[in-house]
Parts: sequence; structure tokens; C-alpha cells
Amino acid sequence: MKVLIDTNILTLESLIDDLRARGADIYIGRATKDREVKGTRFESLVQQIDVAPETCIFGESTFPITLGGDEALRKILLIISSGSFPVKRDNLTDKQRNQLRDALIFESSIKQKCDIFCSNDAKAFIKHGKREKLEKEFGIKVRRSDEVLSEFDA
Repeated sequence: MKVLIDTNILTLESLIDDLRARGADIYIGRATKDREVKGTRFESLVQQIDVAPETCIFGESTFPITLGGDEALRKILLIISSGSFPVKRDNLTDKQRNQLRDALIFESSIKQKCDIFCSNDAKAFIKHGKREKLEKEFGIKVRRSDEVLSEFDA
């Protein structure tokens, strides 16, 4: 199975080892590798994890990237923002910029054709029916770190 892990999962190195031991193909989003862990103790860890493609958002994305996918990104943003994400992206608040980054990371799991997206960000991906909406719309299981191994042990 293919699993894309969110940045917040990198602190759980034993979980990453357990996923590998179960034969998982593990991926991270480009934003995680190029921006979010730069200068942290996780920088060397992400060098050992494959990177899934990310849609290009000028002023946000790093290279290499892929173009397109705006419809999926729009749907993800609607779900994780509970419908409040602005259509115009030129004046985003910090919260909205974080939602955009969350959406880009989730969209990477779609582009990589992952089976599971693993994140402990319940506010963005799980609470208020978001997990069910994302799974129904995109066919990717959304699991927290304490749930993901059961997908392999079933």
C-alpha cells in the first residue's frame, strides 16, 4: 500500500519504521521536504522518503512541481475549510495559507495514487465529517497515526 504522511507524522519515527516493516511505500509532499522541515532534525529523515508531486501554486510551491489539478485542489480546500476558503488567493490570512498547504499535501496523495493519507491534524482532515468527505470524494483513506497500522494488520 502507498501511504503519504503529513509533516506532523515525522516526529513518529518508530511509526515510519513500522510502516516500512509492513511493506508500505511511504511518501511525503514536496512542501514537507523543501520547506517545512528545512533546518530541523527531520531534514535527514525526509531524504530517505520518496516525494509525491505537488501542484504549482506561484509564490507557494517549490520545484519540481506538476501543473494542473486545480479542480481537486478546489474541492479539498472546500472540505478542509468547511466551505470558507476564498476564491481569490492573493490576500490569504495565515490560517488560509496553512489550509492551502494542507490541501497541497493532501492533493499530493491523490497525484501519487496513495491508498492512505496519514495525519494527526484532526482539525483539517478528520473532525466535523471531513474524513468521510475526503474519503468519499477521493477514494483515499484518511488515518491518524494511531489508526494507520490497523490498515496493514487487518
